This record gives sequence, C-alpha cells and structure tokens, in this order.
Amino acid sequence: MARPLRKCTTDGSAYTRPPEIEAAIDEALALDATTRLARAEILDRKAPGFLPKEALVYLIRDAKRVDDQTTLSKLFTILARRCEEVLAHQVPDTYPNAVDIRADALSELGNLVAEDETGTDGYRLDFFESRFESAFLRLWTTIARKCLRRREREVVAADPDNPVRKPVEGALEVDGEQEPTVLRKEQMVLFNRLAPDDRKLLFLRFGNEVKVESNDPAEVTLAKIYRVEGRTIRNRINAALARLATLETKP
Repeated sequence: MARPLRKCTTDGSAYTRPPEIEAAIDEALALDATTRLARAEILDRKAPGFLPKEALVYLIRDAKRVDDQTTLSKLFTILARRCEEVLAHQVPDTYPNAVDIRADALSELGNLVAEDETGTDGYRLDFFESRFESAFLRLWTTIARKCLRRREREVVAADPDNPVRKPVEGALEVDGEQEPTVLRKEQMVLFNRLAPDDRKLLFLRFGNEVKVESNDPAEVTLAKIYRVEGRTIRNRINAALARLATLETKP
C-alpha cells in the first residue's frame, strides 16, 4: 500500500493522489523488481501496465529511501526521458532560451529527488506524486520566468535609451492576433502592479506561451490548469489586458 503524502497545499490540506494513481502505485508495488522496471519502460499510455509519471516519482522516492541507487538511476532516467518529450513540445527551439530552460528544468527535477525528505521543505515531491503535469509546468515556467527577466535586463542594458521592445521571433498568435512574447519596459513595470492572479495568467499565456486549449489531450493548457472552458480563459485574459491598459493610461 502506498504511503500517504505529507506536504500540505496552500489552504492547509494535505496533497492527495487521484484514485487511479493510488491504484497504479499499489499495482506496481505488488510486482517483482524486474517486472516493475519493465512496466516503467512502457511509453504507450494505452498499453496494459503503463505507469503514470506520478507512480514513477513514488518508485524513485522509494528507491532513494532504501538507498537502492541502481534502481533510482534507472527510474529517474526513464522519467527524465518522458519529461524531455514534454519540454520538447512545450518549449521548442523557437522559444527564447529554450535550451537553457529545458536543461535547467531537468536539472531542478534531479535536485528535488536528491534533496527529497531533507531540509526545511523536504516534501516538495508530494506535489509531483499527486499532479505531476501541473507540478512540472510550475517548475519549468518558474525557470522560464527567471530567463525572461534576465533577458529583459540584458535588452535594457544593451539599449537603455530605447524602452520599446520588439516582439521576438515566433511571436505567438492569440485568436488570430499577434502578441509579443516580451513586454515593453513600461509594461513590465506596470505588470508588477497587477493583481497576482492577472500576473500569473498573463505570464503563462504570453511569457510561456501556454495555449488556451488544445485538441491534444496530453498537452497542458490554461483551460486544464484553471479547469474552465477556453472561452472563459479568453475572457479572463482580455479582462487582465484591459486592466493593464488602464494602468498605462493613468498619470
């Protein structure tokens, strides 16, 4: 039986795994080590015995706890390969600082495993065990945000007298309109005056190019993150942009 999670969410309640994840972990734990590793190698989601990423995280933590470095290394390599596929899709080469973001995301995931159950915040992987895609999205978007800020500072340093930022190559299309992936210097200042929810939504959409919705059931989208329809997300984006525009018009 899978051990309970310990880390709490922002509202004070403990993270919980979905029933299907609990079942997948329990099934994996009942297998011998060789069969379990073979199951971990399965990539087809629809294939019998496929292990979701949450279950892989559990098994990785389990191997670390008993100091089984061989199993730990093999399982983490499998998980990293799956994450590389996610990053290749969500952070393509046309994305600013794509190579650094992808490499740093995998490195940070490795650090989380290495530091698991140590220090003052030793249960951060609980989030990955309960909702891996959301947790990994948060991980790489945090890294991307740091890259975006560093890029903004570099642009300002290169041309401090020109506050207008040109859209980077591959400016994303939003409902048929071209939107820059880098805000002007003035907008960046005003951006920080928006409410936290507005900042998060606009950053995910324009800073990290997370789609509003997608026909690909495996792709992480804003509609999935916020658990609402795409139309609702678009309305929220337009409202947040309107609030940003209002700030621009104020003296």
